[in-house]
Amino acid sequence: MILFLATVLRVFALAFQSQSVNHGYYRLAFGGSIALGFLDALVYRHVQFIDSDLMAGVLMGTGGAIGSLVAMWIHINYVRNRER
Repeated sequence: MILFLATVLRVFALAFQSQSVNHGYYRLAFGGSIALGFLDALVYRHVQFIDSDLMAGVLMGTGGAIGSLVAMWIHINYVRNRER
């Protein structure tokens, strides 16, 4: 469960940081990079405790999909809408 949540947060930060870089939000991109460093360490620490490669793939794949979609939605609906 920790691996799943860590992956959701990691991919959320990665996608959010990517959107921020692509749209020129320097402060958000900087903060996203710092968050990625901490979240990478968390994922790498917990992936070693999963006994099954299949289970790790399911947890990380599902967590990644959720994290990227949520990041895209938040970036579109909150960050870019503030410009209008």
